[in-house]
Amino acid sequence: MLALSSIIAEPSFSQEPRPAPTRKPVAERASQEPVATFDTLLSADAYRVYGEVRSVGQFVRSAGVSDVIEPVLKLAGPPKELTAMVKWLNSQADALTTSRMLVAIWPLKPKLPQVLIAIEFSSAQEAQKFVPQLREFLPQVWPTPAPQTGEKPKPPAQKEETPAPAPPPFQIRRSGSIVLLSDSAVNLRNLRPTGSKLLAEEAHFRTARNRFSSESVFLYVAMAAEDTANPKVSGTSEELVVAVAPGIAKKEDPESAAGLPPPVDPPSEAPPEALQAPPPPPPPTDKQPEPTLDLRLGLLTNALVGGPPEWPEAVGLGLNFDDASYVVRVLLLNTLQTKRAVPFIPNLISGPALAPESAAIMPFDSELFVTASLDLPQIYEGMVGAFSPDLPPEVKARLVAPDNSESPFASFEKEFGINIQEELLPLFGNEVAMSMPLRPAASPTPAPTAQDQTGKTTVPAPPSGPNPVFAIAIKDREAVRALIAKMLDSAGLQGAQLLAQVDRRDDSELISFGNVFSYAFVGNFLVFSQDSAGTRHLVDSYRANKTLISDGSFKNYLRWQPRQVLGQVYIAPTMDTSSMTADLTGMMNEDFNELLSRLSPYKEPITYALSNEGMGPLHEIRFPKNFVIMYIAGMSAGLKDQPMLTNEATARSALEMIARFQATYRANKGDGQYATLEQLLSDGAVSRSMVQDFGYTITVNLSSNGFTAGAVPNEYGKTGKNSFFIDESGVLRGGDHGGGPATIADNPLN
Repeated sequence: MLALSSIIAEPSFSQEPRPAPTRKPVAERASQEPVATFDTLLSADAYRVYGEVRSVGQFVRSAGVSDVIEPVLKLAGPPKELTAMVKWLNSQADALTTSRMLVAIWPLKPKLPQVLIAIEFSSAQEAQKFVPQLREFLPQVWPTPAPQTGEKPKPPAQKEETPAPAPPPFQIRRSGSIVLLSDSAVNLRNLRPTGSKLLAEEAHFRTARNRFSSESVFLYVAMAAEDTANPKVSGTSEELVVAVAPGIAKKEDPESAAGLPPPVDPPSEAPPEALQAPPPPPPPTDKQPEPTLDLRLGLLTNALVGGPPEWPEAVGLGLNFDDASYVVRVLLLNTLQTKRAVPFIPNLISGPALAPESAAIMPFDSELFVTASLDLPQIYEGMVGAFSPDLPPEVKARLVAPDNSESPFASFEKEFGINIQEELLPLFGNEVAMSMPLRPAASPTPAPTAQDQTGKTTVPAPPSGPNPVFAIAIKDREAVRALIAKMLDSAGLQGAQLLAQVDRRDDSELISFGNVFSYAFVGNFLVFSQDSAGTRHLVDSYRANKTLISDGSFKNYLRWQPRQVLGQVYIAPTMDTSSMTADLTGMMNEDFNELLSRLSPYKEPITYALSNEGMGPLHEIRFPKNFVIMYIAGMSAGLKDQPMLTNEATARSALEMIARFQATYRANKGDGQYATLEQLLSDGAVSRSMVQDFGYTITVNLSSNGFTAGAVPNEYGKTGKNSFFIDESGVLRGGDHGGGPATIADNPLN
């Protein structure tokens, strides 16, 4: 009976209209999308810049972060949004303890948010609990923009409708254990289209991420990625470089690149005869004047650094906070290995990795020490190519002067009678070093050199300030000595060798020319300097065994570097807390003093190393924590005081303008009398804005024979600290009087 009833009822059911399918809720539709993870969220061609913060909660509460943020919060007077964000992140640190955060910017395809932030939690439940808290907090730092005013009013008869509230400027959604935050709606299928290559599978990204797997912060930039969202910016062209770092690869016309004025369009009509340009100079003769030494050296410098930059295909960066330093590592990635470790100096080509030896000859008191392994033959070939006549005019104009038809190398070879490629370069090794002393080395009084027309003996002035000392590894000392003698003879300085003073002792040899120029052979290096005293100081330190390598601090702080490097930099810890405090006296307050009291008293150097582990050039630099904190504290205090500094500068300018105009007013319109402040304002000597809008009260007082003008802050400590004074002498004076007026007894200001 039941089966029969169902058969009979079947036609009636089929004849009834079927209900329309219901639209699934958004949450249900979203659940049909693939669940996102960090490794499957983005395709390789989605964004150019990718950043990652590991263990967000631990990172936020780490001493390295708090020590940097604290000076900003206490000294810079930051906006309330920044303060609220720091406070909220600290309150959420427990929930974010093991979370990872992803930040992607610069979309490479259309229909992608400009900024995408993803936070990965340990489970979907933890992510779901975090979303309401994020929705509640974000409006405090990312408020909904107010509706635009100026709309046309509606007719009175028309019923006024309540406008719909503006949507928030951010979007929040969850996918599994990941919470996504973006500036516009995000579609997971747009972030990772079907069949696209994942970012985690891209070779350069995988190499950089694995290399910086232990860093707290990881950053990846796909320099060579194609930008389909903005086709004008793609690849490693100059347009990309301009977009990433404006000014580095700015296109220039040949005239401006060569230091010449830009071309001027010809006038539409011929100028009057009296204003016509002078006739062109006569054509040059066959014999051109020899370029000066400074010009030739300048051209060689341009040939070294003036070529088009060769940017890597990708860049990886890692940031880590050690107990006593902040470590930054940068990895340059290319499909083919390259010896160009500095992209914007294309002809600076690295040689083989080496264990530096120059520290064994450089003085112990060097403030700055730099050493590098260079492939000198390839550098020479690259620089010679910069003077090739086959180069495009716009490129050549950046490197050489257009009226110099001969390369400086050829000029030097003629002057010194050598062949650089065949005679000079084979004598040199790969290591090249430079040292800058802490202060000028004590030099003996130069010997009298000549007599002027009055018969008075003249003595050359000693060198001003410390000069760098250079060292280059040599393979054959005797061959180099003979070549230098040949060069001096060819340059017409045969007699100079007779006047040279030679000081040989142990493994060093110093050759001086009247305490004006000297070079030395020390160990396996040729050492030279423009400052003769600097070369002698290096030799004396070497003989006394007072070199960098003998300094325990130097060895200890470079112990982190690999044994063999391509480059090395050591900046001595010459800036201690007391000297920095003296420089920042005007910014000190209770918070600043408390910050100083917690800094470590130990001074540490800044160290840097360039190496290659087989993945590409790796730059690594370590900043001491004390140095970073003091630098940020100084910057923060400066930002807080910037309004006061602006007000003070404006008040000083106003008084100087008043003094200049008073003399003119008295000689003309004033008929022997100086002007009042109101007369000065009426005549436009100083604007009312300068007097009224910059936190200072400016007064002008007249006497029978002169005038005085003063400026005091409206609110001492808020609108300004210093008071200023000027009179008919035009000398500006001032000082900190606690808000009181300055007088003629104050010290003049520069």
